Amino acid sequence: MSDALSLSVLTASALTQGFGFLYGRLNGVLDRRSHQSSHDLEDQSGTEVLAEAPVSLRIQPSALTSDRTHRLELARRAMDPYVRDPALIDPADPALLKILAQLRNDLEAVYGQRFTFRGENRPRPGIRVVHKVDHVEGTARAVKAKGISSSATVDIDYRVGKVWAGGESTALEIDGTVG
Repeated sequence: MSDALSLSVLTASALTQGFGFLYGRLNGVLDRRSHQSSHDLEDQSGTEVLAEAPVSLRIQPSALTSDRTHRLELARRAMDPYVRDPALIDPADPALLKILAQLRNDLEAVYGQRFTFRGENRPRPGIRVVHKVDHVEGTARAVKAKGISSSATVDIDYRVGKVWAGGESTALEIDGTVG
């Protein structure tokens, strides 16, 4: 199920709360970036709209690429009419759902975790790993585990530019059982 479709099943009230949560996090990220603050741990306010409370709300600075920051700034501008008039927030508004789905994807990358709202049918939060390297001369591995349960979810964004001769690049290595 796409994120926009997943968001469309929320009631108007739940979507309004989800909008508020995402908009608050968006402003937190952009404000923190513009002020170059070294304090990157945000408060947990607004998280009651989530199916599960986040472990922490620590920003991953490496995830704030220029492309992502540009998308976040565009999202804030696109959300302004809804901020001025919350009555416009409607689960049947495909443009709004697309904005919120992309924003949530970007915020999940920035915070390194999933944000699933109460009432949404999305996989449960799990481990999110973002591993990006320009080149590998030795060994690069995103996740190495002795085993993994059948209920575990692992979301790996693994990107490697070039693996030099003799180098090894592995996204997930499991030395044991799966399930």
